[in-house]
Amino acid sequence: MSFIGNHHVTPGEVAGGIAGLLVATAIAWPRAESMRVWREPDGSWMRQGTLRTVGWWAVAVAGHVVTAFAGPLLFGEKAHGFGGFDSATVLVYLGVSLGAQAWFLERRLRHTVGGSRRQGAAMLLG
Repeated sequence: MSFIGNHHVTPGEVAGGIAGLLVATAIAWPRAESMRVWREPDGSWMRQGTLRTVGWWAVAVAGHVVTAFAGPLLFGEKAHGFGGFDSATVLVYLGVSLGAQAWFLERRLRHTVGGSRRQGAAMLLG
């Protein structure tokens, strides 16, 4: 598989990318649990990250970097640093992480408040 020009994507990079997406999803759960959520008088839902949320974001970023390096190393490949395929997957990583966080937060609200909301993440998740 080739990636933009002459860069060859190795099995280790692919494995690291997949592991990174699993890490992104796993870390999204405690991050969603760490958020403060409330309902405004007009009925709209608000959310705000806490210091713990920031800490979980730091863990998520570190997780992406670790999996980007660990994948190639576990396959006996030379780790090329954080560039090429790894930097191209950052937006996918963030998208999966934010999507999973929204899903976990929505599930938390449904279990806490009950019923079905049709705002925010619920509109996207059906």
